[in-house]
Amino acid sequence: MCTRLKDVARSAIPPYPVILPDAAVPLGIGFRQSYNVAQYAAMSRDLLEAKVSQYPRGTKFVLSSVWPVTEDQRKLEDEVQAIFYKNGMSLEKATN
Repeated sequence: MCTRLKDVARSAIPPYPVILPDAAVPLGIGFRQSYNVAQYAAMSRDLLEAKVSQYPRGTKFVLSSVWPVTEDQRKLEDEVQAIFYKNGMSLEKATN
C-alpha cells in the first residue's frame, strides 16, 4: 500500500506524467481507453482535454511511451500533443 501511495504522490508533481492507451487495441465492447494524466485516468479523449484544461497555462507534462511505436501510436501521440498545445501546455516525450 505504501509503495502505491508513493507512486501516486510522485505522479502529482510536475512535470506531470502522461500515459496514452495502446493504439493497436481495437475499440469495442469491454474495452476502456485510459488517458493517464498525473494521478488521473480520463476514459476518453474529450475527458482528457477537460482534465488538461484544468491545469494552468504553461504547465509541463512528459509523455511516457509504454507501447510499441507504430504509425497509429505516433498519430495518437501527435493528436494528444495538439490538445496540450491548444491549452497552452507543454507535452514533451520522455527521454530513456
